[in-house]
Amino acid sequence: MIAVHLGLLFQFSGINAVVVYCGKIAKASVDGELVSIMPILINLDQIIGLLISSVLLMRIGRRQILLFGISVLAISSCAILIGF
Repeated sequence: MIAVHLGLLFQFSGINAVVVYCGKIAKASVDGELVSIMPILINLDQIIGLLISSVLLMRIGRRQILLFGISVLAISSCAILIGF
């Protein structure tokens, strides 16, 4: 049940929309050269976050990581909202 809710949380976060439309988002906010590498940077950021959370999972525990992740998710969503 937790896995289902976690999956829904990620879907409602809008990360898929950010990845799909990152070219248009980058064109509206940064210079031309960065536009072509923006999808790579976003996916690299996701991989780094996954690796860090995998290491911390054993040390801190699932609940704390989940609560921290939800907090960062809310702050990031607000930053995207304010930026655009």
